[in-house]
Amino acid sequence: MACSAAFTFAIDKHNLKVIEADGEYTWPLIVDSLEMFAGQRYSVVVNATQAALWAENALADTKFTDLARLQWLFDPLCKKCMKRLSVTSDAELAAAEAIPQCIECGVVYRFMKRDFCGGCEPKDQGAQRVDVGQNILDRAIEHQERASEHRLNQSANSQNPALRTATQNKERLLALKKQSKADTVTIEMSLFIFPANGTKAKKTQLLPILKRFYGSDPTPSVFQYAKVELKKALLASPPSQHLNTSMLNFEEPTFGVALATKVHNINPDDDQFRGTVERMFNQLRNDAKLSDTDIKSKNIPLRVFVYEAHRDWSDDEDEPAAHATRSSMRSSRVASTARAPAKRKAACSISSTTQYTSSYRPRKVPAIVSNEDLEIRYDRYQFTPTTFTVDEFGNVDEHISIEEQAIKISRDWKHNVGDKPKGGYLAKGLMKYAFLGRMKGKMYAVFQCKPDNVTESQNLIDLTAELRLLALGQYFAESFAARAASKCVEIPSIRWNFRDAFLGTVTSGLLPQPTAGEQDSRSLTFKTFLAAPLLTTSGLYTERKFSGCDTAGDNVDSIGRAIDAFAHHILVDTDGGLLMTDLQGVIGPDKEVILFDPQAHSSGQNTGFWDGGRKRMQEWSEAHKCKTLCKQLGLKGAVVDLRDIPTDVTPQASTSRNPLRIGFPSPKKEDEHCSL
Repeated sequence: MACSAAFTFAIDKHNLKVIEADGEYTWPLIVDSLEMFAGQRYSVVVNATQAALWAENALADTKFTDLARLQWLFDPLCKKCMKRLSVTSDAELAAAEAIPQCIECGVVYRFMKRDFCGGCEPKDQGAQRVDVGQNILDRAIEHQERASEHRLNQSANSQNPALRTATQNKERLLALKKQSKADTVTIEMSLFIFPANGTKAKKTQLLPILKRFYGSDPTPSVFQYAKVELKKALLASPPSQHLNTSMLNFEEPTFGVALATKVHNINPDDDQFRGTVERMFNQLRNDAKLSDTDIKSKNIPLRVFVYEAHRDWSDDEDEPAAHATRSSMRSSRVASTARAPAKRKAACSISSTTQYTSSYRPRKVPAIVSNEDLEIRYDRYQFTPTTFTVDEFGNVDEHISIEEQAIKISRDWKHNVGDKPKGGYLAKGLMKYAFLGRMKGKMYAVFQCKPDNVTESQNLIDLTAELRLLALGQYFAESFAARAASKCVEIPSIRWNFRDAFLGTVTSGLLPQPTAGEQDSRSLTFKTFLAAPLLTTSGLYTERKFSGCDTAGDNVDSIGRAIDAFAHHILVDTDGGLLMTDLQGVIGPDKEVILFDPQAHSSGQNTGFWDGGRKRMQEWSEAHKCKTLCKQLGLKGAVVDLRDIPTDVTPQASTSRNPLRIGFPSPKKEDEHCSL
């Protein structure tokens, strides 16, 4: 009955005096019936006034009625005698004899602890009568203890199905916790690469990564750890210098388990591999995909396969084509070693793709300083800094400080000019040198024009123009991010090496110009210099050139296409007033692109000596091929009239119905904006 939702209890022709509910005393309440729900308990006092009656247990939600016959004390036979007559074995007879019974009146009380009941207890013995309520409470407590013990001893099959499931889950959880403290599984992770023009995976020169996981660790964490750590190891290894790592698809690798000379494909999305590490190990062992040695040492030889995307030159919709090629390559990944080569056009392999080089004053980014630079000698100079800021409408403002600061310049860098950084020398271009500087504990790349090409005034003009372009470039990088956000398009982080860059004018410490015929060993030739934070181009950082000064970029990877779209964005947002070219920079491990050494063409042809004016802008516009990203950003089809352009290159406030945050006019055809 207790398994039912509710039932009603009543005794025919009798009232019930309720004195306790769920272990708490209550004020006496007389009722003719009780409605009881699962888990509830009442204690009632019944005044027996009839010789025989029926007790009724009626279910509240059914028509079923259970009738039980009550035998009262003044019948010819007491309960104990009736029990003796009904027993069929010695054990049952012994149990009946053990039932407590008052030796005076013969009443049977199952929980009676004395020889006399409360009514027959001798008064001359001085014992006090037990309170009826306390007696009921004591019996209820004893009954509860016996009932609890009885329920715990029940077999699992007799339990409620929901309770049985909960018990099983609890037992499994306890087993997993116990197992996690002692059992571990070692994952041996190795990296293989499928080249774009190959049919067989090639093992990299990386050593396998060994990682011990607890048996209770989730399996998805193993696959994620393998992807991240193998990628880091590849980027940090010397062989990565010969690979175009940006074209390796680490986001969608495939996995396998090695057994002798075979590799069995495993799918992380399968249910059997979405549990715990222990479960995956047992599954592989049961499927005979592990060797006896691996089983004994609890080791899983995991193989991670990444794929090099190849390029399709057919049209401007090649990004989906490349994705489709990668998807088709995954269909015959690991289990089979024979695979038909993909149909490809001539000269489409990644290895044949050439990076763009600037035909107009090429520059090199300063390389990272080695340990030998700790012994470099420095000259100390006092200077006043000049910085630039850009307002929300793209107006560049110059800020000249009169507060003097100090900077250290490597003293002997001119003696080490060559093809590699050495002794404070960093790099050289067609028009200027780059050398090492230190200020406030931070490394800087310091730039000055070559003395045989320019004068003091021309050095000032060229370096000022370059810092102005750095400021504008950073401004457009932020506006490009704003455009992408307004179109709900994800792009890599792009910024210019403008943060903490400044133009310095030496006030003291500059040595006089050497006499004719004397070697010029001064660390600073002119009193004006440009300083920018030193960028790292080794280790996890990769230097890359995306376009030329007079050549539009045509990159095939996601980062390169974002830079191509960035150049197009500047041209559209300025309505043909400005175009930044010769884009080059450093790509970090988090895919952030830091651009440096800017050049530009403008309608007024006044951004610097590199400015080719409207003619170069027109050539770039004709050579640029809009890809999918340009379409998504609303750049493809944007009308930019390069034949009649105002001379003012400063961007004006937008009059568009949906202007971007930076205030430039959006394309004529606007896409629907999403809610960010």
